[in-house]
Amino acid sequence: MIHKNSVVAYRETLPKAEVDKLTLETLKEKNPDLYALFEKSFATIGKDATIEDAKRELDRVSDCQDIFITENGKRNAAVLGWLSNTRLMAYLNE
Repeated sequence: MIHKNSVVAYRETLPKAEVDKLTLETLKEKNPDLYALFEKSFATIGKDATIEDAKRELDRVSDCQDIFITENGKRNAAVLGWLSNTRLMAYLNE
């Protein structure tokens, strides 16, 4: 999951010539920690998961901000839905 504010903050550290040529591959090479955050900062749950399951996954994944709902709960499955951490917490606090 790539959040716009992370990319914008990173771009601001680069010279203009590098910004114009920035790709995900160069980002991976030049800033592997930021790229790793994109790869790991989300959780997945299956379509039959409960809100409690979603909260458990949110807590389990470091720096988690997003939960994707997939058919089988696996990261490589097609995404059926998306739940942000703020929306989940608002629902739990109702």
